[in-house]
Amino acid sequence: MSIIKIQTTIAGYSGKPCSLFSGYDLEKRILQIHAETEFSAARKEGCVVITSDKALERDVLFAEANFQEAIRLYFDMEAGIASDGVSKRLNFSEKTARARPNSVLEKGDINETGQKYIVNQGISNLQVAAIATCWYCHSKAELINQVVAEAQEFNDLWRASQGAIFYVLRLKGKKMNKQEIEQEIQDKGLTAPRVTISDIEANIAREEYFTAFEGMLGREACDPCGATVCRSLNPKDKSPFELLTFCVILLKNGYTVTGESAFVSSENFDAELGRKIARQNAVNKIWPLMEYALHEKLHKES
Repeated sequence: MSIIKIQTTIAGYSGKPCSLFSGYDLEKRILQIHAETEFSAARKEGCVVITSDKALERDVLFAEANFQEAIRLYFDMEAGIASDGVSKRLNFSEKTARARPNSVLEKGDINETGQKYIVNQGISNLQVAAIATCWYCHSKAELINQVVAEAQEFNDLWRASQGAIFYVLRLKGKKMNKQEIEQEIQDKGLTAPRVTISDIEANIAREEYFTAFEGMLGREACDPCGATVCRSLNPKDKSPFELLTFCVILLKNGYTVTGESAFVSSENFDAELGRKIARQNAVNKIWPLMEYALHEKLHKES
């Protein structure tokens, strides 16, 4: 899915603490900020959670140290044009128009890191939420998209080296998208049976994600005698286990495949990125299974 659902929950600034809800289209690179609610500590289903509150369960922490960069990225996104060459990248609904922070931001000095901004002390939680959302989309979400795309390209190259029918093509110096690649394959008359990404996705019945630490807690729930092991770990000891993410994919025939991702540094950890990389690594294991099954089927029919 190319739409990332985002819940940005902010407190500590002017006005009531709040939660801002948005959708970011990774393909079109368009952010739609569409709803606001009172402060919600609970994660809305399917949302990436960004918050300034260290006590909340979250995917991304928005800290004071991120503020200047976030403001610059907000203005970049506000002035930006989507990938269709026409649409605006940043859009507020009528209900969230007051989240625009322009009125409380003023240009300051410029140094080696770029433009600095003076922030009015009256900036609201809602306005900070809008800035934090743009910061996430314009930096972290784009990074996730890039990393996953590069992982997919590496996998495609590997599969090509193993004799799979796949092409890494360029059109006018630009990588072709999936639709263009598929069309190129058909134009070349390469219509023999093959496994496609659509076949892979259609074969997935269910997928689950958890960190190594969450797995340890789950083990303890089934083994009350060891229930104090994980809870006795101090944060420093827990950290390595929280940086390792697993994806378990259940296929329609009941077989399971797993993928994982690990971050070296806790400062670089991003839960959404970890899940996407883990899923990609799990999907990579499905290709040879389905390709073998197809080859076996064709062999028996010949």
